[in-house]
Amino acid sequence: MKQLWPKIKLTLVGILLLYFILVLALNWSAKVTPSVSLLFYTWPEPNLLLVVLVVVLSTLILSWLARTVYRTMGQIRARGDRNRTEKLSREIDEMRAKAATLQTKPPAAPAAEPPQA
Repeated sequence: MKQLWPKIKLTLVGILLLYFILVLALNWSAKVTPSVSLLFYTWPEPNLLLVVLVVVLSTLILSWLARTVYRTMGQIRARGDRNRTEKLSREIDEMRAKAATLQTKPPAAPAAEPPQA
């Protein structure tokens, strides 16, 4: 079994590589008939592989950017929670310190009973 798994992996990688080469060979001269317009540039009849490459790269960049923004927002939210917790802790410590400095009243002496007539 130990020697079978590397052969299976090698075969799968070889099949995927052949498939990739076949797709490239069959689509090498394929053109996109309508023009492709990006923000700053318009291609009249671009190569299909070039369009696919641009789409894949832009998707990767945008997904990385979205993930980075999501993580940053989480870090900002966590920092706000930590600040709020620290502030509450300081306030509680200050209240305890203030309460410790206050003088306590001595227990009240029992009230004398009024003389009875």
